[in-house]
Amino acid sequence: MEGHYFIIFIQHFLVGVIFILASLSLIIHHHTKEKSFLYYSLYSYLVLGYLVLKMIDQTDSELKTIFYRPRFIALNWYVQITYYSLYFFFYLHFLDFHKTLPKFYRNLKSCIIGIFALSSLFFIYSLILNDGKVFFLYFTYFFLPLILVAVVITIIKAFETPGNLKYFITIGSATYVLLALTSMYFTVNEGIFDSPLIFFWMGLLIEQFVFSLGLAYKVKLLNQKMIFHFKENEKIRKNQNEILSREIKIKEKEILEISARAEKERLAKLESELNSEIHRLQLELLKNQMNPHFIFNALTSIKVFLIDNDKKNAITYLNRFSKLIRKSLDGLRTEFHTLEEEMEILKLYLSIENIRFNSGIDIVFRNEPDVFLSTIKIPPLLLQPFVENAIWHGLMHSPKAYKQIIFDTWHKDGAVYLSIQDNGVGRNKSQEFNKNRTFQKKSIGLKLIQERIDVFNQQNHLNYHFKIADLYNADGSVSGTKVEFCFDSTQK
Repeated sequence: MEGHYFIIFIQHFLVGVIFILASLSLIIHHHTKEKSFLYYSLYSYLVLGYLVLKMIDQTDSELKTIFYRPRFIALNWYVQITYYSLYFFFYLHFLDFHKTLPKFYRNLKSCIIGIFALSSLFFIYSLILNDGKVFFLYFTYFFLPLILVAVVITIIKAFETPGNLKYFITIGSATYVLLALTSMYFTVNEGIFDSPLIFFWMGLLIEQFVFSLGLAYKVKLLNQKMIFHFKENEKIRKNQNEILSREIKIKEKEILEISARAEKERLAKLESELNSEIHRLQLELLKNQMNPHFIFNALTSIKVFLIDNDKKNAITYLNRFSKLIRKSLDGLRTEFHTLEEEMEILKLYLSIENIRFNSGIDIVFRNEPDVFLSTIKIPPLLLQPFVENAIWHGLMHSPKAYKQIIFDTWHKDGAVYLSIQDNGVGRNKSQEFNKNRTFQKKSIGLKLIQERIDVFNQQNHLNYHFKIADLYNADGSVSGTKVEFCFDSTQK
């Protein structure tokens, strides 16, 4: 009698333990989404259902009559098949076979699903025949041997997985199988042991206890994994923050450099604009200094005609002079004009001066075909002082009957060259004729021209320059003067 009460105590205690563990596993699965806890919970609930059926079997209530009619005897075995199937799914996911042994996981999973499907068909067949013995024979002589083989193979494979989880499930499974087989042996061989189910209950209790320890250990591993990932995430976040901080500092430095560069460029632009304006004003000043010199010489020529009472030439001279003045004033309104426009002004100026010499000056313009004067920009009235010097300080003092000024333009080394050549007395002889006064005027003119060219070069990033040389005959006597300009557009 005492043994009977002990079995009842074990049964109720086991039912309570399994219910608590199954519920806890279900809660853990809800929070962690770990499938092994779900399968353990379902497995435990079905074991719990099986235990309830066994407890009903030990009573004399009407429920026993209802549940254990011949048609429902097979339910006892089918519940075991179901929780054994769930046990294997728990086993596979508890040890992460899908990660460590994926091929074995797929094969065993397919095998368990196939066996469960076949068992379900036999269960339905036994219900139709209203004969639970058919299903009992299937369970005893087909299902159990096959499941035992699967358990042994799975336990062997479990030792190929890393970690300590395999020891929990191996000990729990082996204990349950041994005690369950012992219970079945004593049940089949009646009379040897009065309460053979006590082995089954003890096997379940030990299995649940060991499995609960294993699940607790897995929870610990999950927590460690979560802590590890948390620390890794913190480390990554810290590294990212450090990288971000460095990038922000680099960006700040770049922004400061860009701002400083922009400010420097702005100041450089302002300085350039200011220098450009200064250069423009300097150029205007130099032009204004040059023009009175030219106008004074032109008016002097008209005065000579009037003194000589040469009204015809004076009127012609005055008309051409007014036209020349108009073109000169037009030049004052611009910072530059083309070399072609400059040559037109020179032709007009030479036609005026040639009246003074009774058309005695032969003026020659020679231009190479590939030189386009309209593309070359120069300061207005740049060449006029040189032509003026050639006439007034070279040809005027020459005793030669034939007086000549030749203008040549040509290409050389990517630049355009222009020369003004006369057959006058040369610079040294001119100084002797004009003494210091004339020389002083010429020096001032050349100085202004050089300043104009320097300002124009700086303003337009050009490399214009000129040189003056006396020409000599074979016997060493002076044959004239040559001024050569180089209009080089190459930036300095």
